[in-house]
Amino acid sequence: MYQIYIIATVIAVIHGAVDFQKHFKVCNRNSLELNDCMVEAVRDGILAMADGIEELRIPPIDPYHQKELKVEYKNNQISAKIVTKDIYVAGLKSSVVKDARVRADEDSLRIEIDLFSPTVFIKGEYEGEGQYNALKVAADGEFNTTMSKFY
Repeated sequence: MYQIYIIATVIAVIHGAVDFQKHFKVCNRNSLELNDCMVEAVRDGILAMADGIEELRIPPIDPYHQKELKVEYKNNQISAKIVTKDIYVAGLKSSVVKDARVRADEDSLRIEIDLFSPTVFIKGEYEGEGQYNALKVAADGEFNTTMSKFY
């Protein structure tokens, strides 16, 4: 189902059914002011997506809610797996874009963005387990963190 949604979105954008520039600033990759344009584009994009964009089916990013996130790591004798659920993130819309660096050529595009957020709050539930050789650990519960002056 998710693949169908992506294909439908791509087709809609290609055929002009969605006006991307209505919601986001578009920068010319050949412009001498590309980095400055990208700073503005990211700043404006964060504000535009803060409450979500229904026309583009973009959910709100502040507060942002994710139902589940799974991470698994394996390397020789070390393995770990964690599942986080009901993840809630707040404070992203107050982020300040400090700088942007764009490197573009015919085959690639690299974008680096420096952000500062006065406060970001994250909470959720977790369940995890890990192993190093014969040593096994497991834990579950709730987590929350408040990050101040977050770069």
